[in-house]
Amino acid sequence: MTGDYFGYIFSAYALSALVLSALGLWLVVDSRQVSKRLALQERALVPRRRRNVAEKPAE
Repeated sequence: MTGDYFGYIFSAYALSALVLSALGLWLVVDSRQVSKRLALQERALVPRRRRNVAEKPAE
């Protein structure tokens, strides 16, 4: 199990796992932040009245 390149291979896999885990965590955290900001912006919007399709716009 412990060959000449064991340390190199193990550290490469460990570093790859660490980087991928950090990227996954960053995606989850960023997604939650974006969702919260979007919800705040949607709550701040003033509701608009829908224009009746049968009505003609004022000219």
